[in-house]
Amino acid sequence: MTKSKKEYLLIVNDGPYGNERPDNALPVAMNLTKREEAATSP
Repeated sequence: MTKSKKEYLLIVNDGPYGNERPDNALPVAMNLTKREEAATSP
C-alpha cells in the first residue's frame, strides 16, 4: 500500500498589537516537514 503525500499551507501573520509574535510557527512547520507523508515545495 502506498501512502499519498499531504500538502500543508501555513500562513504566518504578526498580531495586531505587536506583542503577539508567531514564535511557534517555525517549529510547527519544521515538524510537519519531518513526516514521511508530507511534501515540501520551494
